[in-house]
Order: sequence, then structure tokens, then C-alpha cells
Amino acid sequence: MPAVAELSFLLFAFINSIHAEEPIIILEEKDFYAIKLPDEGDLCLISRYVGEQKLVLWNTSDVWSTNTTLPEDLKDQHVFVDRLNISSYTIDSLTHSDSGLYQVECWTNGTMTQSENISLTVCSGKHKRRRVQVSFGETVDLLCEGAADNLSVQWLKYHYGGQKKDKWTRVFTDSKNSLSDNEEDRLQVVKGTSTLRVSNFNLEVFGPYTCLVMDKQCCIGSHPVAVVIQSEFLYRSAGETAVLHCVVGNSNDDQPLHWIDPSFKIIPLKSPQSSDSFNNFTEHQQNASSVNPEVNQNNSLVFSSVSVSDAGTYICMRSFSWTSYILVVCPEFGPPAVEHFSQGDVVTLGCNHSLGVKPFWFMKKDQVEELTCFSSTPQLLCPLR
Repeated sequence: MPAVAELSFLLFAFINSIHAEEPIIILEEKDFYAIKLPDEGDLCLISRYVGEQKLVLWNTSDVWSTNTTLPEDLKDQHVFVDRLNISSYTIDSLTHSDSGLYQVECWTNGTMTQSENISLTVCSGKHKRRRVQVSFGETVDLLCEGAADNLSVQWLKYHYGGQKKDKWTRVFTDSKNSLSDNEEDRLQVVKGTSTLRVSNFNLEVFGPYTCLVMDKQCCIGSHPVAVVIQSEFLYRSAGETAVLHCVVGNSNDDQPLHWIDPSFKIIPLKSPQSSDSFNNFTEHQQNASSVNPEVNQNNSLVFSSVSVSDAGTYICMRSFSWTSYILVVCPEFGPPAVEHFSQGDVVTLGCNHSLGVKPFWFMKKDQVEELTCFSSTPQLLCPLR
């Protein structure tokens, strides 16, 4: 569902993590790449490695200097800018030949204050992003479209670090796994294929992925895949009680737990929790949530009597983890019609709804409604088990 995909995308703004590997930048041909330098550096050098050779692209001690080891045929492609004390180095009209390892080094008062390597990959084209829905604990296969026997593939995973620490990291290259300890049992390439299998899905392996199709050292296409966490559906009739359980993160996590309502506003907790990072976020909230459920001792969100206006998506978050619910609330109906069928029969149930509205079907088992089918038509066809 588009709403679920949008939900996962918006939640990334709340996630923070730390990764220390060099950043990987993936761009298309004819794009540009700009490296912004820190304002406080007295001297910065931007270099590029070509084999064993290190080319100095820019020395900021002389902003407009042409003293560079860059080949003459590439000088027009590389632009040096220094306006309003914002210095940057830009490579225009990227080509495959611009792929490689770059280095930024800066000094202040003779002391090195920055040393960073940047891996730049330039691809011939970027294909449309595919979305794959998955639930926690499931196994999902991510296909790499465009792969062929004479081509190699690289799988990369995107990490959301916040404060400009977002980056890609390689998880599979040339039939060799290069995984971190907490991922090696969950990320594997299916033998004889280019498919990345994500097993026992959890938040450690959550994030966008992309597959790079390589012809020798040239990237001929990138194929991004968005892994979308599937929300849990909860059906209630108006006036009933609804309890949304919060199963997230580690209880020893020093980050506070928060519930967010369908309008992405914070639901106040009975016992306020302090968090500088979260307080900074709530300062930008124009209004408090109008939803008025209670949060019990188990951090579950409890609606003593739901109304149709309570319907929507609710999110429980702590640090790196979240649980989301889609609460469906319908007006109270009369007693249902009773029909008898035999085991193994195929039952067709009809649903009257407005044009363009997709129905959801729920089945009650032991007094608990469960989402049993999603259909884009008014009819439900499900075998009885």
C-alpha cells in the first residue's frame, strides 16, 4: 500500500545509528558530484587514487590555483568554487572514468582535523525503485533485475545515521560476502543467482537496498529495492476496546518510548520521559495529539471505547525500532447472517462499497478479528480450513 510505504519512508527521519566505514556515493552518468569543505580548515587537499598513484585535485591554500596533477583533458570538467566562505569542489558531467576512491584531508594550525575517503560509483542508469513488503521474522528474496551470466553484481544496504552519516555499505561483492557479524546469518546471496536473501527479518537488516550490475569495473545499472515493513491491521467496531501492544527495541535502551498518532503528532504519556533529542523534535509540533487513549504499564496504547474518528495508523517507537498498527474502526452493525458450509468448500462473500475503495476482509476466530484477505474486488474468495 502506498500509505505504508510512505510511513516507512517518514520513519527514517526518526532513526539514528553509527557506522564508521567510508561513505559510498552512487550517481548516474551526466550527474555532478560536489564535495563541501569545512569552514574552519586552514588547508584542505582533495585527492584521487588511480591505481597506486595519488592525484592532487585541489589545494585550498590557493583557491584558484591551476597547480594540479589532474590531466589536461579533465580540467574543464572539474570546478573550484569559493563564494561567501563556502568552498566546494565539483565534478560536472560524471562518466564511468570518475568512479574511484577520493580523499579529503584538512589541517587547522598544522594539525590534521579531517581525513575521509569517499568511494564514488558512476552508473549508466538508475532503474525504478521496487517495493517489497515484509513482516518481522519473515524471509524475503530481493531480486537483482538486469543481472546476467557475463555480468557481476554488488549488493549494497543503506544505513540511516543522521547528522550527515547516512551512507551505503556493501554486503555482497563478486560472489564474496563482506558482512558485519550481526548480519552474516541474515543476508546471503542465493547460490547460482544474484538474489539477496534476507532471513529472519529484523531492524538490524532493515533499510533500502540496491543492486549494482557491473561489466568488469563499469556499473551499467543500479536497481534499488525498498523493503517496506508491513503494518499490523486491527479491526474494531465502534464502542469496543482496542489495545495496541508496543514491542520495540531493548527495555534497557536509554532512549524513551513514544506513541505517534495518524497525523504524526506525539501522544502524551502518563509518565513523561525526558530526552533532549526528542524534546527538540516536539518543539516543532504545532499542536498536541487530539487522540486521547491511555498508555498502560506495559506501554500498550489502550482505547477504552474506540470511535470511527480513531481509525488510522499508530506507531510505537524507541531508538532504532518501531511497531505500526493500522486501526480500522467501523460503525456498530447488527447481528450477522448465519450460513453453514462444509470443510473444504469455497465460499464467496460479497461486499458493497464505493467505487475506487478497496475492501479489507476480517475473520473472527475465538472472538478475535484477524485480517484474512486483501482484495481489490468486492468479492472475497478464500478456502475454508
